[in-house]
Amino acid sequence: VSQSRYQPVSLLHQKGLRVFSLDLPFHGENMPAQEGIKKWVEASLKEENILIHFLDKLEESLKVLFAFLKPSDVAVMGLSRGGFIAAHIAARMTEISKIVSFAPLTETSECQEFKEIQLKVPHLTLDRLSSSLFRKTIKVFIGNRDMRVGTRLCYTWLEKLIEEAFLHQIRSPQIELVLKPSIGYLGHGTSKETFEEGALWLSQKLLPQ
Repeated sequence: VSQSRYQPVSLLHQKGLRVFSLDLPFHGENMPAQEGIKKWVEASLKEENILIHFLDKLEESLKVLFAFLKPSDVAVMGLSRGGFIAAHIAARMTEISKIVSFAPLTETSECQEFKEIQLKVPHLTLDRLSSSLFRKTIKVFIGNRDMRVGTRLCYTWLEKLIEEAFLHQIRSPQIELVLKPSIGYLGHGTSKETFEEGALWLSQKLLPQ
Protein backbone atom coordinates (compact mmCIF):
# COMPACT_ATOMS: atom_id res chain seq x y z
CA VAL A 1 0.00 0.00 0.00
CA SER A 2 1.43 3.37 -0.95
CA GLN A 3 2.15 5.89 1.77
CA SER A 4 -0.40 8.29 0.28
CA ARG A 5 -3.15 5.86 1.24
CA TYR A 6 -2.19 6.25 4.89
CA GLN A 7 -2.51 10.03 4.62
CA PRO A 8 -6.18 10.30 5.67
CA VAL A 9 -5.58 8.01 8.64
CA SER A 10 -2.62 10.10 9.77
CA LEU A 11 -4.60 13.32 9.52
CA LEU A 12 -7.56 11.93 11.43
CA HIS A 13 -5.25 10.62 14.13
CA GLN A 14 -3.60 14.03 14.41
CA LYS A 15 -7.05 15.55 14.93
CA GLY A 16 -7.56 13.29 17.93
CA LEU A 17 -9.96 10.84 16.34
CA ARG A 18 -9.80 7.13 17.09
CA VAL A 19 -9.11 5.17 13.90
CA PHE A 20 -9.43 1.44 13.23
CA SER A 21 -8.21 -0.12 9.99
CA LEU A 22 -8.78 -3.53 8.46
CA ASP A 23 -7.75 -5.57 5.44
CA LEU A 24 -10.35 -6.56 2.89
CA PRO A 25 -10.73 -10.20 1.83
CA PHE A 26 -7.64 -11.24 -0.18
CA HIS A 27 -6.17 -7.77 0.22
CA GLY A 28 -3.28 -7.31 2.59
CA GLU A 29 0.34 -6.31 2.51
CA ASN A 30 1.33 -9.59 0.86
CA MET A 31 -1.42 -9.51 -1.77
CA PRO A 32 -1.11 -7.18 -4.80
CA ALA A 33 -4.25 -5.10 -5.22
CA GLN A 34 -4.91 -6.43 -8.72
CA GLU A 35 -4.83 -9.99 -7.41
CA GLY A 36 -7.43 -9.42 -4.70
CA ILE A 37 -10.30 -8.80 -7.10
CA LYS A 38 -9.38 -11.97 -9.01
CA LYS A 39 -9.81 -13.90 -5.78
CA TRP A 40 -13.24 -12.30 -5.37
CA VAL A 41 -14.14 -13.58 -8.84
CA GLU A 42 -12.87 -17.07 -8.10
CA ALA A 43 -14.89 -17.21 -4.89
CA SER A 44 -18.01 -15.99 -6.69
CA LEU A 45 -17.61 -18.68 -9.34
CA LYS A 46 -17.60 -21.25 -6.54
CA GLU A 47 -20.76 -19.62 -5.15
CA GLU A 48 -18.86 -18.73 -2.01
CA ASN A 49 -20.47 -15.69 -0.41
CA ILE A 50 -17.09 -14.48 0.79
CA LEU A 51 -18.13 -10.83 0.93
CA ILE A 52 -21.32 -11.60 2.83
CA HIS A 53 -19.36 -13.71 5.32
CA PHE A 54 -16.80 -10.93 5.68
CA LEU A 55 -19.51 -8.34 6.30
CA ASP A 56 -21.24 -10.62 8.82
CA LYS A 57 -18.02 -11.01 10.80
CA LEU A 58 -17.24 -7.31 10.53
CA GLU A 59 -20.69 -6.39 11.80
CA GLU A 60 -20.34 -8.76 14.75
CA SER A 61 -16.95 -7.29 15.62
CA LEU A 62 -18.18 -3.72 15.37
CA LYS A 63 -21.15 -4.44 17.61
CA VAL A 64 -18.75 -5.59 20.30
CA LEU A 65 -16.53 -2.58 19.73
CA PHE A 66 -19.41 -0.11 19.78
CA ALA A 67 -20.77 -1.60 22.97
CA PHE A 68 -17.38 -1.13 24.59
CA LEU A 69 -16.75 2.40 23.30
CA LYS A 70 -20.37 3.56 23.35
CA PRO A 71 -19.81 5.79 20.32
CA SER A 72 -22.19 8.64 19.61
CA ASP A 73 -20.96 9.26 16.09
CA VAL A 74 -19.10 6.82 13.86
CA ALA A 75 -17.85 7.11 10.30
CA VAL A 76 -16.33 4.78 7.74
CA MET A 77 -13.84 5.59 5.02
CA GLY A 78 -12.68 3.50 2.10
CA LEU A 79 -10.80 3.51 -1.19
CA SER A 80 -12.08 1.64 -4.25
CA ARG A 81 -13.16 -1.79 -2.94
CA GLY A 82 -12.80 -0.33 0.53
CA GLY A 83 -15.45 2.23 -0.38
CA PHE A 84 -17.68 -0.61 -1.54
CA ILE A 85 -17.28 -2.42 1.79
CA ALA A 86 -17.71 0.84 3.73
CA ALA A 87 -21.09 1.46 2.10
CA HIS A 88 -22.25 -2.08 2.81
CA ILE A 89 -21.32 -2.02 6.49
CA ALA A 90 -22.78 1.47 6.93
CA ALA A 91 -26.05 0.21 5.47
CA ARG A 92 -26.15 -2.53 8.09
CA MET A 93 -25.40 -0.39 11.14
CA THR A 94 -27.30 2.66 12.35
CA GLU A 95 -24.32 3.67 14.51
CA ILE A 96 -22.41 4.57 11.36
CA SER A 97 -23.66 8.00 10.36
CA LYS A 98 -21.04 9.19 7.88
CA ILE A 99 -19.20 7.80 4.88
CA VAL A 100 -16.19 9.11 2.99
CA SER A 101 -15.34 7.17 -0.13
CA PHE A 102 -12.56 7.57 -2.67
CA ALA A 103 -13.23 6.18 -6.17
CA PRO A 104 -15.60 3.52 -4.80
CA LEU A 105 -16.47 0.32 -6.58
CA THR A 106 -20.26 0.33 -6.93
CA GLU A 107 -20.92 -2.72 -9.12
CA THR A 108 -18.60 -5.73 -9.02
CA SER A 109 -19.88 -6.92 -12.40
CA GLU A 110 -18.44 -3.78 -14.02
CA CYS A 111 -14.88 -4.65 -13.01
CA GLN A 112 -12.79 -6.00 -15.86
CA GLU A 113 -12.23 -9.29 -14.05
CA PHE A 114 -15.97 -9.88 -13.69
CA LYS A 115 -16.72 -8.64 -17.21
CA GLU A 116 -14.29 -11.09 -18.77
CA ILE A 117 -16.38 -14.03 -17.60
CA GLN A 118 -19.71 -12.17 -17.74
CA LEU A 119 -20.28 -12.80 -14.05
CA LYS A 120 -22.89 -10.66 -12.32
CA VAL A 121 -23.46 -10.41 -8.59
CA PRO A 122 -26.55 -8.14 -8.48
CA HIS A 123 -27.30 -8.55 -4.77
CA LEU A 124 -24.05 -6.75 -3.94
CA THR A 125 -24.48 -3.60 -6.04
CA LEU A 126 -24.60 -0.42 -3.99
CA ASP A 127 -27.87 0.76 -5.50
CA ARG A 128 -29.54 -2.04 -3.52
CA LEU A 129 -28.62 -0.17 -0.33
CA SER A 130 -30.50 3.07 -0.99
CA SER A 131 -33.17 2.53 1.65
CA SER A 132 -30.49 2.08 4.32
CA LEU A 133 -28.11 4.86 3.30
CA PHE A 134 -30.16 7.86 2.21
CA ARG A 135 -30.28 9.42 5.68
CA LYS A 136 -26.51 9.27 6.20
CA THR A 137 -23.96 11.99 5.49
CA ILE A 138 -21.90 10.91 2.50
CA LYS A 139 -19.04 12.43 0.55
CA VAL A 140 -17.52 10.71 -2.47
CA PHE A 141 -14.44 11.65 -4.46
CA ILE A 142 -13.76 10.18 -7.90
CA GLY A 143 -11.80 10.94 -11.04
CA ASN A 144 -13.73 12.56 -13.87
CA ARG A 145 -12.91 9.61 -16.14
CA ASP A 146 -12.37 6.63 -13.90
CA MET A 147 -12.47 3.63 -16.22
CA ARG A 148 -11.75 1.10 -13.48
CA VAL A 149 -14.87 1.50 -11.34
CA GLY A 150 -16.81 3.91 -13.56
CA THR A 151 -17.44 7.57 -12.88
CA ARG A 152 -20.93 7.33 -14.33
CA LEU A 153 -21.77 4.30 -12.17
CA CYS A 154 -20.71 6.24 -9.09
CA TYR A 155 -22.88 9.19 -10.05
CA THR A 156 -25.84 6.91 -10.78
CA TRP A 157 -25.53 5.30 -7.37
CA LEU A 158 -25.56 8.65 -5.59
CA GLU A 159 -28.41 9.90 -7.74
CA LYS A 160 -30.52 6.97 -6.59
CA LEU A 161 -29.65 7.73 -3.00
CA ILE A 162 -30.71 11.35 -3.43
CA GLU A 163 -33.98 10.37 -5.07
CA GLU A 164 -34.66 7.97 -2.20
CA ALA A 165 -34.10 10.84 0.23
CA PHE A 166 -36.54 13.05 -1.67
CA LEU A 167 -39.15 10.30 -1.52
CA HIS A 168 -38.81 10.53 2.27
CA GLN A 169 -39.29 14.31 2.28
CA ILE A 170 -35.59 15.08 2.77
CA ARG A 171 -35.13 18.14 0.56
CA SER A 172 -31.44 18.66 1.22
CA PRO A 173 -29.87 15.22 1.56
CA GLN A 174 -26.31 15.39 2.84
CA ILE A 175 -24.83 13.52 -0.10
CA GLU A 176 -21.94 15.02 -2.05
CA LEU A 177 -19.92 14.03 -5.10
CA VAL A 178 -16.58 15.66 -5.91
CA LEU A 179 -15.13 15.12 -9.39
CA LYS A 180 -11.37 15.40 -9.65
CA PRO A 181 -9.10 15.27 -12.71
CA SER A 182 -8.39 11.59 -13.30
CA ILE A 183 -4.88 10.36 -12.58
CA GLY A 184 -3.16 6.99 -12.56
CA TYR A 185 -3.96 3.72 -14.30
CA LEU A 186 -7.38 3.85 -15.98
CA GLY A 187 -7.97 7.18 -14.24
CA HIS A 188 -8.46 5.35 -10.95
CA GLY A 189 -5.77 7.06 -8.91
CA THR A 190 -6.37 9.27 -5.88
CA SER A 191 -4.00 12.09 -5.01
CA LYS A 192 -2.56 12.88 -1.60
CA GLU A 193 -4.44 16.19 -1.68
CA THR A 194 -7.75 14.43 -2.28
CA PHE A 195 -7.16 12.05 0.61
CA GLU A 196 -6.39 15.01 2.83
CA GLU A 197 -9.49 16.86 1.67
CA GLY A 198 -11.68 13.89 2.52
CA ALA A 199 -10.08 13.39 5.92
CA LEU A 200 -10.37 17.07 6.79
CA TRP A 201 -14.06 17.12 5.83
CA LEU A 202 -14.69 14.06 7.98
CA SER A 203 -12.84 15.46 10.97
CA GLN A 204 -14.94 18.63 10.76
CA LYS A 205 -18.11 16.54 10.74
CA LEU A 206 -17.08 14.38 13.69
CA LEU A 207 -15.42 16.85 16.01
CA PRO A 208 -17.25 19.52 18.00
CA GLN A 209 -16.86 22.96 16.45
